[in-house]
Amino acid sequence: MKKLLISIVILLILTVGYVVYKFLSPDIGTVVVNSYPSGAGVYLDGELKGETPLTLKNVSFGTYAITIKLNGYKDYKEVISINRNNRNVTLSAILEHAVFTIHVNSIPEGANVYLDGVLKGVTPATINDIIANSKHLLEIKLDNYETYKQLISGKENDVFEIMEPLTPIATHLIVSSIPEGATVYLNDKVIGKTPLDTKNINPGSFTLKISYPQYIPYTEEITIEKGKTARRDIVLLKSETYLSLDSNPEGARVSIDGLVVGTTPYETISITIGKHKIRIEQDGYLPYETEIEIRKGKPEKININLLKLP
Repeated sequence: MKKLLISIVILLILTVGYVVYKFLSPDIGTVVVNSYPSGAGVYLDGELKGETPLTLKNVSFGTYAITIKLNGYKDYKEVISINRNNRNVTLSAILEHAVFTIHVNSIPEGANVYLDGVLKGVTPATINDIIANSKHLLEIKLDNYETYKQLISGKENDVFEIMEPLTPIATHLIVSSIPEGATVYLNDKVIGKTPLDTKNINPGSFTLKISYPQYIPYTEEITIEKGKTARRDIVLLKSETYLSLDSNPEGARVSIDGLVVGTTPYETISITIGKHKIRIEQDGYLPYETEIEIRKGKPEKININLLKLP
């Protein structure tokens, strides 16, 4: 019986002590804040208190709004109460990425869309999980078109519309020559004069010819690949001999030493040094005949007005 009374007395003392402690202790508590990832700003009723992990001591009893902020993540918010029954509060927040959205399309459609090197879909495509407040590389790729690239950044919940006309890959042929002004042929078709930069040539194999009066023509079998640039820088060699024949009207037959060689306007670097008989004739006109002497390094040019027959 005596032991029971002693136990009751001790229990009463402890109970009274606890009640006294509860009511006599200061009205303050502690708040412990953790986050993943760490380094987030902790705001207590809008006032920045530090970065996680953070322990706030001597916080007066009351109700508080806790906000945890980290760049690139959604704000974490929670309301806490500190009182006599809840002096120590612990928050552990797993932060979610803040994201924005882009809608991507291209002309033509069907292009692959990459974000930071990762394939996200085919145009038209929507990407809605892009981390906000940081830069990202957007690429649009389609065979036979140049790759479109853009650095893009957005705030939380932003929505961007991207419509990009893609540029066809240009196939270039660039030709320069000394002297300039030489005529450039592809498969005997004139495509211009040097210096020449032509785009969008159909890929394939061609006979490239570069010619200039009084110079030896340059000829090469050339392959032009899709999306690449073929470049030729040519120094033409001057011919030792040169003969140029022209007439009014044009189209007259040209004979050299009795052999028909073409029609006017006519030029050649293949004529031999020495004397040659020239005949120029056109139906309805008086034939023209003369004798010329071809000398090394001295071009010979003849321009004739043919006389019309009565």
